Amino acid sequence: EEKLKTTLSEVSLLYFPTGGGKTEAFLGVLVFNLFFDRFRGKSAGVTSILRYPLRLLSVQQVQRLANSLAQAELLRRAEPAISGTEEFSLGYFVGDANTPNIIREESAKLYCSMSREDIDKERIVDICPFCGQASVHLRFDRADYRLKHYCANSGCPSGNALPLYMVDNEIYRYLPSAIISTVDKVAILGNNPSFRNILSGASQRCPKHGYTSSRRCLVQSLGACQEEVQNFADVQMYDPAPTLFIQDELHLIRESLGTYASHYESFIDYFVRHGSPSKRRIKIIGATATISSYREQIMQLYGGRTPIRFPCASPYLDRNFYSFIDATDTQRFIMGYAPFGKTIINSVAYSLKYMREVVYKYLADPKMVLDIPGMTIETLEEARKILEDYWIFLEYNNVKRDGNIVEGALENSINTELLKENIPEFKTRKMTGDETFQDVRDVLAEVENADDVFDGTNIIVATSMISHGVDADRFNVMFFYGIPGNTAEYIQAYSRTGRRHSSIVIDIIRPSRETDRSYLNNFVSFHKFKDILVESVPINRWATKAVRGTLPGIFTGLLFAFYDPTLQYNVGSLFNMGNIKKAIQQGLIRKETVLSQLLQIYGCEADGDVMELGNQYRESIEVFVDNIFTEIVDRNWAYEGIFEGFTVMGYHIMNSLRDIGSQLIIELE
Repeated sequence: EEKLKTTLSEVSLLYFPTGGGKTEAFLGVLVFNLFFDRFRGKSAGVTSILRYPLRLLSVQQVQRLANSLAQAELLRRAEPAISGTEEFSLGYFVGDANTPNIIREESAKLYCSMSREDIDKERIVDICPFCGQASVHLRFDRADYRLKHYCANSGCPSGNALPLYMVDNEIYRYLPSAIISTVDKVAILGNNPSFRNILSGASQRCPKHGYTSSRRCLVQSLGACQEEVQNFADVQMYDPAPTLFIQDELHLIRESLGTYASHYESFIDYFVRHGSPSKRRIKIIGATATISSYREQIMQLYGGRTPIRFPCASPYLDRNFYSFIDATDTQRFIMGYAPFGKTIINSVAYSLKYMREVVYKYLADPKMVLDIPGMTIETLEEARKILEDYWIFLEYNNVKRDGNIVEGALENSINTELLKENIPEFKTRKMTGDETFQDVRDVLAEVENADDVFDGTNIIVATSMISHGVDADRFNVMFFYGIPGNTAEYIQAYSRTGRRHSSIVIDIIRPSRETDRSYLNNFVSFHKFKDILVESVPINRWATKAVRGTLPGIFTGLLFAFYDPTLQYNVGSLFNMGNIKKAIQQGLIRKETVLSQLLQIYGCEADGDVMELGNQYRESIEVFVDNIFTEIVDRNWAYEGIFEGFTVMGYHIMNSLRDIGSQLIIELE
């Protein structure tokens, strides 16, 4: 038991180069835990949450995880010992900028009236994970009040409806076995009482619409459920808290995002150990290809939990106990130059043009590919197939403005010159932070699944959003419009190429920038030692003013998760300010207890011991608790919800970890 506690207290870091199999490794652990949970008696509830720092990083991972879960589900159905448990299912939990938080009656009517083509634009997978056919469609099912993915292939082993959930409200109601989420979504624990279902399970189940830990069905307020509470089935979920948290791209949890995340991570850890029926810690696995000073980052982010790196550090650059670099297998050719006498945009545009001419030269005469020394293929069809993987270019920009300039240069001059030479023009798509979830899905689907790669998009103009979570075998030619601002970003970006064939990466150096020139002057040495030149991650969980941002949400999360499950039967839902006041006046919520809980959550106290580093937060927490209890008791509350109440008292509950204040709009006159 002590060994188990030690293991669960450790944070394991998977540290491999991009393309080295990190995703496969943690997906293997995830699937193992699914079966382990079922065999040890956890027949329902969330086993794992796979989290990403940015919403667009999760786009490709949905299909990959869905494919893995589908095969695991078929094995579960065939195993008598666990075939009676709930199906292995996947939730996509990323927020209303990508998927709905809740479907109200107006949206339900709209979905029911939409054509198949229009509603399918919102699906999160295109290929059925069970049968592998492009036969997935979306429809709204009024009986379950669910937005369902289903497979139109009559022979599909899925049984038609796919175990996928993409609406937040559905995830709370059906508690999928695995959830893909963004780090930001953890802030919802201070906004929505139903979030606690994920961490502590549910006490009842509506016969039509799934689990609930409230006194009503979660779609009752939408007018979609008329079931009486007495018809609900009582539920006792075995060890309902997630078993495993997987944090991919750990190096991006930094600065203010990392600070705010550390506070919410501590809340989850405290609640699962003290408030959830599980009474244990959640195992945490981090994954990254570029990180420095990982011990400090993990201890800051996860409140002092012990970091364990796999594989452990090696004194050699080219090998460790588990792997080595094969010097005879070239994954990428990286070259760089600084244009003198020409503008940087002119150099970028014409570099793209000249490379297009070279690839087209081989495409016009595929026999030239067969004549390349060392080439093992033998037919022209094989040669043309290889050229497909060099036809789509990636062009990286440090800022979106540069991408717009490149796109304009291609459209206005380069394409005209290419057409005069009877070479197909550039057809551009963007992948930047401005593009929507569906835009990115469309681009990646076109790149990966196009039957004729030569008759569609052939250049992706991108920014840093391309640097993580985008894996496509057809990305093998990449240009950099200047060197990215840090080593980790550069490594992550060029690692989008060379997944199947050796790739070509061209760095076009800005001669006006001293840092870019230093890259050029030390080009070979830099690339040789790049992994040990990665900058450390800036993160400080004790940032002075950060507690002011997270404290209101942590406090409401404490009310929703710890107190509301039982007090809702005594004073009513604690989402209502008047009910909170009643609970305080009746001594059901005590100021001293809440203060102690908050001090432990933030790390100011640990099992009664005062933590020295937490002294700077202690005063802020004490002042907040004194003020909030006084304000609640002194005011007359009618029907105010908790958001209105906190606004009246001058506090703001964070909607996400990036919700740090009003945006400043700057416009030209």
